[in-house]
Amino acid sequence: MSGRWRPVLALLAALLVATATGGPPAESAVEAAVRRGLDWILAHPASQQDGGFRDLVDEALFYRVFLRLGAACCPDPRLVGARDRALDRLTAALRRDADRTDAHRSLLDHYHLLLAAYLLNQAGRPIPLRGEIVSRAARALAVRSRALPTVRLAVALLLERLGEIPPLSPRALREAAFIARLTRRGASPVGGSGGRGGALHPFVYYALVHEIALLTDFGAQAPDRWLQARRGALIRLLEGGVRQAVASGSIDRLAELLLAMGILGACSTTTTDHAVHLLLATQHEDGSWGARTPRRANPVRHAVQTATAALMDYARRRLAVERGARSACRPAA
Repeated sequence: MSGRWRPVLALLAALLVATATGGPPAESAVEAAVRRGLDWILAHPASQQDGGFRDLVDEALFYRVFLRLGAACCPDPRLVGARDRALDRLTAALRRDADRTDAHRSLLDHYHLLLAAYLLNQAGRPIPLRGEIVSRAARALAVRSRALPTVRLAVALLLERLGEIPPLSPRALREAAFIARLTRRGASPVGGSGGRGGALHPFVYYALVHEIALLTDFGAQAPDRWLQARRGALIRLLEGGVRQAVASGSIDRLAELLLAMGILGACSTTTTDHAVHLLLATQHEDGSWGARTPRRANPVRHAVQTATAALMDYARRRLAVERGARSACRPAA
C-alpha cells in the first residue's frame, strides 16, 4: 500500500467508528483524551523557533480557556504554572515584535498584537510598548476598509476592551460581519457549497466561530441580547458546519465549531456526539491529533489545542446537565 493513502484510510476508519457508535462517549474516555492532549501541549511549548509569534499568542489564549473550562470539569494543577510561563514567553516576544515598523503589517497582524496585549492585561501584567500597539492598530482599522469584516470587528472589540475608543464602532462593525449577514430574515448562504442543507464555505464557518468567540470574550462572558436573538439560527448553521467538518476530517475546524456551540449553550445532539467520537477515535497515543493545519509554522499545535478545549467543554457541559444546571444547555429555538 502506498504510504500516501495511509492517513486517508485511517480517517475513513475513524469516521466509521464515529458513525457506528451510538450514544454519548464515555466520560472516562473524554477525560483521558483531555489529559493526553494537555500532556502534548505541555511537552511542546510554543517559541519563536517553534510556531513563532502567532503560536505564542494562541498558546496564552488557550491556557486562559483551559483554566476556565477545567475549573468546571477537569482541573489540572499544572496549568497555572504553564500559563505563567507562556505569558513570560509572550511578553518577551511582544517586546521584539511590537517595535517593528508597521508599514507592511496586515490588520490581522495588528489583531494578534492587540490580543497579546489584552491577554497580558487580563493577567495583570505590564504590556510592552502598549501605546504603540494601540495607536498603530487604531490607525490601521481606520484606513483599511477592505479588510475582512471579522478582523475589523476583532480589532475594534480589543481596542475597546483595552480601555480605548476605537475609530469605528464595534456595534456598527458587528452589523457588517458574518453573524449579522447570515441571520437576517431571508438571508441566503454566503459561499455556499450547494451541498445538502445549504452548507457554507469552510472559511465562512471560520468567520462565524471567531465572531462568536470575540463577542463573548472567548467564552468568558455570556452571549449578550444581540447574540441571544440570533442564537437559534447560529446553532443550526454551526451544526451544519460540524457535519461538513466530520465528513472532511478537519479536526481543528470541527473542534472550533463545537466550542462555538458550547459558548451559545447548545445541547448535545447525535451530530455533536458523533463529532466527539471522531475526536476520540483520531487522537494519537502521544496526545496529538496529527492533523496538519496549513500556513502555520507548527502545523500540529492548533489542532491539539482546539480539540483538547472542545473535549474539555463537552465534559463541562455534560457534567452540568447531569447536575441539573438549568443553564447547561438549551435547544436551538
